[in-house]
Amino acid sequence: MSNLKKILMVMGTRPEIIKMAPVYHQLKKNNMQPILLHTGQHTTMATVLYDLFDIVPDVTIDLTRVPAELGREDFPITKSCGLASQSSQLLQKVSDIMACVDLSLVLVHGDTSTALAAAMASFYQQCPIGHVEAGLRSHSEYNPFPEEMNRVLIARMARWHFTPTATTRQNLLAEGIPDSHIHVVGNSIVEAAQFGAAKLAAKQRGKVSDTPDLIDRLTPQLADKKMVMVTVHRRENQEINITLIAQAVADMMHKHPNIFVVWPVHPNPVVQKAVHGALSDLPETIANRLYLTEPLDYPVLLWMLKHAWLILTDS
Repeated sequence: MSNLKKILMVMGTRPEIIKMAPVYHQLKKNNMQPILLHTGQHTTMATVLYDLFDIVPDVTIDLTRVPAELGREDFPITKSCGLASQSSQLLQKVSDIMACVDLSLVLVHGDTSTALAAAMASFYQQCPIGHVEAGLRSHSEYNPFPEEMNRVLIARMARWHFTPTATTRQNLLAEGIPDSHIHVVGNSIVEAAQFGAAKLAAKQRGKVSDTPDLIDRLTPQLADKKMVMVTVHRRENQEINITLIAQAVADMMHKHPNIFVVWPVHPNPVVQKAVHGALSDLPETIANRLYLTEPLDYPVLLWMLKHAWLILTDS
């Protein structure tokens, strides 16, 4: 791969940006020419991350949003119409851009709609595909949905498979992927987490006002209470399951007065309604130990993960 020069990196969601940022910077350090295409699958949440990692996308796609009754702009929620509309737009618009650029390689990450559409567009252009964080499998086609099928399909098209662990390598070997096409490289989330933690530490060494307000509010509580962090947003859990999870969290807080809970609530309106609906009438003694927040900036999220006693997540 040393002769590769012009590489298209396609990303569109918060997780992709976080995990591909170290790859982007490493390619630049090695005198390659990464062209960054942001698909717009996430919008506001993406912008703050590009700023954090000092990256400016070369091209940004403006997706036509699904109707309001189907879901909000960042997170179409229907299992049929929303996904079909989003996927078809991604495939067409990414294909149009690829047709205008002389590429040596297209890099995609993980299992998002962006990754699958970019892999398909690259396959149609007969351009080699590199799959970062390849080989993850639940072996249940609808869980996670649609991600499990997305990553299986990408594997059939990719030429290079960059896997995080020996287990993910074995998954690909079991599916007939040649061993020579698989490279166990670890997970770039390690470098991303180190970068984000360093950014936060630099802020905390500066003026007090530079420290995120939420950290200032929570730090004193750590002296005599344990922090539980909760994140829930998967399609499989939307509506009734999220309500049940929220009720279980409330019950846990009732039984254990020595804990406080931080729950960054996903912007999806279905998630918002379920969480706030289930936790809106708590007794004051419990409500005072519950923090329902907006999605956290990545460095703040890392702080939460570092200081949490327990993490409950479906992600």
